[in-house]
Amino acid sequence: MDILIFIGNFKLQIATMADKLKLNRIKVVLAEKEIEQKVLAGMVKRDYNTINRICNNTSQPTLKLLYQIALALDVSVCDLLVDSKTVRLNVDGSFSK
Repeated sequence: MDILIFIGNFKLQIATMADKLKLNRIKVVLAEKEIEQKVLAGMVKRDYNTINRICNNTSQPTLKLLYQIALALDVSVCDLLVDSKTVRLNVDGSFSK
């Protein structure tokens, strides 16, 4: 959700951090594996609403839950955070696409 600030005749539109940051890609991995959020909720024994908020990046999982989700989906924790197909950590520590 953007924040609008009006100063005289000027309209300043500010994007909130929630709009910019996608800290996890669990929703993407679920789509790739054709698994519904309610199924994942059952697999990790969490409430559907909790999983839904995490998938929508409204809230973030604890490290323990992130690990449980990775195990349930048979992926690495890294795959839930970054797209390993397009992002690579270089030897010098920098990232590239």
